[in-house]
Amino acid sequence: MIINSALEIIFDGNESFHDSVKYDETYQKANTKFSNSYDKLREILNDEQKLMLDELFDNMCGVEYESQRVFFKEGFKLGARLITESFT
Repeated sequence: MIINSALEIIFDGNESFHDSVKYDETYQKANTKFSNSYDKLREILNDEQKLMLDELFDNMCGVEYESQRVFFKEGFKLGARLITESFT
């Protein structure tokens, strides 16, 4: 049995703060632009190419997830260190 750290539990969404995150206009525009481009590309591909694109997208999502997880943990640790240093 693998025991996740408290930070991993928070990051993975087992806490309710994920529901309160508000994406700003810049993120929403970038996400819409990406979605539109992805959809347009998918329309012109054959079935084999669509599978390849979907696999590429899934793999990129995995890379992005791992990157966000690492940055979240390191940022949290840095914040905790800053708080600790402010009390000394």
